[in-house]
Amino acid sequence: DGNEYTGYPIMPAGYALNKVICLSKKDWIKVLSEGDPVLDIHVPKGGKLAKDQCDSSFRRAMEFFPDYFPEFLFRGFTCYSWLLDPQFQELLPPTSNIVQFQKRFHVFPILSDDRATFDNVFNGLPTDLTRAPKDTSLRRAILDHMMNGGYFHSAGGFILNEEIDAISTTTLC
Repeated sequence: DGNEYTGYPIMPAGYALNKVICLSKKDWIKVLSEGDPVLDIHVPKGGKLAKDQCDSSFRRAMEFFPDYFPEFLFRGFTCYSWLLDPQFQELLPPTSNIVQFQKRFHVFPILSDDRATFDNVFNGLPTDLTRAPKDTSLRRAILDHMMNGGYFHSAGGFILNEEIDAISTTTLC
């Protein structure tokens, strides 16, 4: 109505509350809107997500686009991936590259299923979970979670430009 923002709050753990809330526009600043220009992050299959490589990639993008595409004033970075499933923060150690990659983002839910997780980790859904390879800690965590009735889904995330320096200097990301 011009005086407030209305919607479903996204919790820091990356899920939406099933409760509509209203936020006063005088107390909140909208930092990213639908249609704002952003850079989409693609993580190549087999990418290691090492902190120094991620930091370097963000810094290079922050330098490249203003130099070569000054008219493209992007507000931040987005990513939609199975790697952003917030459950990995409970299933993997905090030192895991996947967990550290996630902690860079403001994560939000998206409509998805577990297909991307299995496609990327097992090259498809194993026909028999009890016989699927458990040769990595990631595969073991995924299979154990599924055998205990769990599921996986992809998620989305964004990082604002002004947050890039902060995440590059913290030891948590």
